[in-house]
Amino acid sequence: MPIEQPGMPKRRWFHATPGRLLVVLLVVEGSLLLSERWFPKGWPVLIAIASVGMMMVLLLFWFVLALLFRWRFQFSIRSLLLLTVAVAIPCSWLAVDVQQATKQKEAVEALKKMDVTVGYSEVSDSFGYLRGDRPGPAWVRKLVGDAFFLSPGLLFFGKDRATIDLERLTVLDQVSVVCFDRNQVTDVEGEYLLRLNKLHDLFLTNAEITDAAWEKTGSLKQLRKLVLYNVTATNTSLQCLGKIQQLEHIAFYNVPLTDADLEKLAGMDHLRTLELLNTQVTTAGIARLQETLPTLTIQR
Repeated sequence: MPIEQPGMPKRRWFHATPGRLLVVLLVVEGSLLLSERWFPKGWPVLIAIASVGMMMVLLLFWFVLALLFRWRFQFSIRSLLLLTVAVAIPCSWLAVDVQQATKQKEAVEALKKMDVTVGYSEVSDSFGYLRGDRPGPAWVRKLVGDAFFLSPGLLFFGKDRATIDLERLTVLDQVSVVCFDRNQVTDVEGEYLLRLNKLHDLFLTNAEITDAAWEKTGSLKQLRKLVLYNVTATNTSLQCLGKIQQLEHIAFYNVPLTDADLEKLAGMDHLRTLELLNTQVTTAGIARLQETLPTLTIQR
């Protein structure tokens, strides 16, 4: 244990050193990594890069003052290793995000060529129309592109689109709303829907849906809302709907749904809202379903 000499100033335990400041920087970077999901897309890594830049300026300023006023400035090998790690983390993080943004941009451009409307969670409404300015500083968007700050959240497949390229669309994993309009929905489309872990709204309008596609749809455990417009409800489709345990809202518009078909929904205890418009369901059929599911709200 070192012996303190008389007259020597006692060093406080909380005095600042380059090594301790770098430890604080690493803690900030780790916090940004863990909380990335709660920040707008692109901002956590930029904050981490800015933190590294501010730390480098601070250390340089500290070093200059130490030379001028003969202060103690100790930069050990351990501090150098900490600085290397602190710089490497946000740089590699930025490289990965830029690469993902590039792949996302290529996928979106391919979708637009297939007559697919793409809406972004940050700047689009529920119909895919822009409702605000693009996020992020303009000078940063020129460097990394708009896709760095945008997450495709809505896909609207029109009637003239080509076959889905599953491998290209894998990068679009943030999509939460999908609409197929005037399309034939097969097992290929169903396989794509299974890859969307955040899909919660599905709209099928004027679509021809195969039984294989319904089988895939029945495995969408995270789906919350399903809207069917001018489609045919088959025994397979209704059985598959009953497998979606998280489904809370179903809408049948211009669907030849009968009382017998409606009884097949009796086992969906998790269902909260059912909309029926221009169907073949009678008042008696609705009453029987209401007795089975008393908490269900049925709208006609």
